[in-house]
Amino acid sequence: MIKDKTIIVNELATVALLPNFSAAVSIPKSKVVEAPIPLDRLTKGNVSPWGEGNIFPQEAIEAAYKSTIIPPVLEWKAKALYSGGLVYGTTQEDSKTGTQILTPVNDPEINDWIRNTQTNKVLIKLCSDYYWFYNIFPELILNKGRNYIENIGPGEAAYSRFGLQNPKNGNKIDRLYISANWENTSIPTGTIDIPILDTSYDAVNKLKARKDAFIYCYPGSYPTPGRSYYQVAAWDTLRQSGWQELAKSIPLFKKSLMANQLSIKYHIETSEAWWVWKYKDFNTLSAAKRTELIQTELKNFNSILSGEANAGKSILSVFQSDPHTRKEYAGWRITPIDDKFKDGMYLEDSQEASSHHYSALGVDPTLLGNAPGKGMGAGSGSDKRVAKNIYVSGLKPDQDIILEPYQFIADYNGWSAKHPGLTFWFRNYWISTLDNGQQVQSGSPAKANV
Repeated sequence: MIKDKTIIVNELATVALLPNFSAAVSIPKSKVVEAPIPLDRLTKGNVSPWGEGNIFPQEAIEAAYKSTIIPPVLEWKAKALYSGGLVYGTTQEDSKTGTQILTPVNDPEINDWIRNTQTNKVLIKLCSDYYWFYNIFPELILNKGRNYIENIGPGEAAYSRFGLQNPKNGNKIDRLYISANWENTSIPTGTIDIPILDTSYDAVNKLKARKDAFIYCYPGSYPTPGRSYYQVAAWDTLRQSGWQELAKSIPLFKKSLMANQLSIKYHIETSEAWWVWKYKDFNTLSAAKRTELIQTELKNFNSILSGEANAGKSILSVFQSDPHTRKEYAGWRITPIDDKFKDGMYLEDSQEASSHHYSALGVDPTLLGNAPGKGMGAGSGSDKRVAKNIYVSGLKPDQDIILEPYQFIADYNGWSAKHPGLTFWFRNYWISTLDNGQQVQSGSPAKANV
């Protein structure tokens, strides 16, 4: 960028700024079509790449943390899914309502296992990974006798990669590779790989028959169309559609305007042909010399149009004719710009972007104290109550995916045989309204959304 006290011109001499006149000048040039840059598609080794370059999770995380909406909403969703924590018991159907009723079971062995495995931390991590990526990679750890699953780990979704489908094993994915450095190579040094459980029919007996390891991955995911290995969370449409980029650009633009105390009032256009008309050898000059000439002309232009002493002065713009088409074009054109910055520039754009964010994230914004729109309200108490109950009513599929490994553990460890019908649930909290209008929280192991 080339600057002096009054004029700023870019190196290519295509854009200039006249700060004293609050104007931007454009000098358009012909577009040059460039060949596309080929993308690096990982084909080496036995790892199935997660996105271009095999770093989709890292790119998603980096992009998400440039948003003020995505991380907080994903955190809220993870908390809402975990809700009141893990409960277990047996179920039966309520003949009047048709809902499933959970009768709690108090088993010291299961209680100790839940406490010793820090299941609360594991589940919170699984809930978080699930909403970030729609993929989870919990690890089941056997005891030395291989007859008991003594621990469960949440895994780290961002570090996990599936192996390729194994044609010798019915084209099943049977290996998981774990590393924090996938961006460096196809299979980094120090990569850990563990076997993946075959969770199809008779999974318990299949695991009991294996002798190849003591740690196995029990992967889970929410199915999305056309995905064989990795699923894609719905919120990633924000990146693909461009709405996240738009939302990110608005505060950056406003910050720049405020930092420079600049508000563009005029757009000045000058044809490249005008410069050739005035300077016959313009196209043969060096870039530095062309910039110098443009800068000189803009100084003169700026001196005429800016300052109190020049108020009321006129400017003559010479029209030229294209020798081939005979069409006239102005040497200089000045277009006033409607400055709405002081009245909330881009406010409606920001609100629209926020609406798209909450829609893609699948959360009513009133639940987070925000309602994008002209009213900028946070919603009434009844709005929040209804929105929360609607949201909770749709959590069952997500809960089933997260808790499926725990159901498997119950079967493997013999807890299901000891307590027929044993199941694991998350305790959900519903917001209800009493006849006197008071709002209360209700939720117990005996009430769950099924």
